[in-house]
Amino acid sequence: MDIIVEQKTYTLSAPIAQGGEGEIFVLTPTSVAKVYKPNVLDQTRQLKVLALCNLYHGFIARFGEMACAFPRTPAHVGGFTVTDIAGFAMKYFNGCGTLADHGYDLRAAAFRAVGAGAPINDVDAVKVVYDAAQLVERLHSSRVILGDINPNNFLYDAASRSAIVIDIDAAQVGSFSCKSFSPEYLDPLVQSQGQTLSGGYSFSAESDWFSFACVMFEFLVGANPFFSRSTPPFSIEENIEARRSLIRTIVEGTKTINGVSLGNSPVDLNIIARLQSLRNAFPELFDYFVATFVRDERHSLMSTLTRDDPRHPAYVFFSTSGFDAVLADLVARRKKVTAAAKAHPLTIPDSGMATLLSTARPMPHTTFPDSGFASILGIVGQGRSGDVGRPTPQPKMDPPALSMFLGSHAIGVNSLP
Repeated sequence: MDIIVEQKTYTLSAPIAQGGEGEIFVLTPTSVAKVYKPNVLDQTRQLKVLALCNLYHGFIARFGEMACAFPRTPAHVGGFTVTDIAGFAMKYFNGCGTLADHGYDLRAAAFRAVGAGAPINDVDAVKVVYDAAQLVERLHSSRVILGDINPNNFLYDAASRSAIVIDIDAAQVGSFSCKSFSPEYLDPLVQSQGQTLSGGYSFSAESDWFSFACVMFEFLVGANPFFSRSTPPFSIEENIEARRSLIRTIVEGTKTINGVSLGNSPVDLNIIARLQSLRNAFPELFDYFVATFVRDERHSLMSTLTRDDPRHPAYVFFSTSGFDAVLADLVARRKKVTAAAKAHPLTIPDSGMATLLSTARPMPHTTFPDSGFASILGIVGQGRSGDVGRPTPQPKMDPPALSMFLGSHAIGVNSLP
């Protein structure tokens, strides 16, 4: 089979990798081509390839050539029209395994050693997590929502000890949806909205960060954040829906969540011990996992960095707009004023109000003649609901008072009993 990439024809040999949608072929030592299978290749996919290739040039202009398998240019078969698109060419990341291959092994209490290079340690692994987060952050800024984030969508480059994002052609871009998803890493808020007519889900940057946290948790800990040998047993998907996790038992200090017992099996205890170790060594990253899986928050890992860190999403704005300098000046002024106030405390003169209040005397009461109105109210108040069943005493009448109240319309006051 021959394909045309940038007006050059390549004869494809055996694929180096294949999946449900297509096969990967080597074009040059630095580039490969993904060719879709006929059953998944339609006009929508061909237009999506064009859209991603157009985004690639803007992405490279902003961030340079990065560790992303971004579709670079369309691969045609037999012609140069849209209907002739069979796939696309992208950068070749040779000799890189997935995060699933290099992840933490609970039984061995160490990261898996795959291929060349020294084994990964905790420091290396955390660097990989932040590298991957920065890639996702930059893809989001280019309006690319990955959607289907799973351990096989990230590679590990042993030479640079950094992460690589692949399968970007499956992402949600503009009106082109992401039809792939992995239930064990799917945001429950996305799942609750139901699938679209195309069979996928409507993803967002927030749902990407939930899935990202799940993948990186598994890479560092050796198990999905919602995995547990609970009593009674539940699947990961069921625990995601109920928000049951071992990290929640650590934070809340209980091993029973919604009537389910967690954290008692040997596997659970190993996971908890690993989490405690990460909590002591990398508290900020542990807090990020707590925010995602306990407090049900969804935000970028990069936003947890200090604002003076170049990797922080707002770093460029604050460092180039001058606003950061303004805030720093305000903080310095406030500290200066506070220090001066502590050094020279102000003494407020006595206003004399406290003495005035202590010597105040109550005004004498004014005595008014009895109007007789209280007696009238006593008459009206007879026969209340609380007096049912009790003998009603005969009221003592005060004819002059009643006459004064009724005025000239008195109706035979003297005739009342």
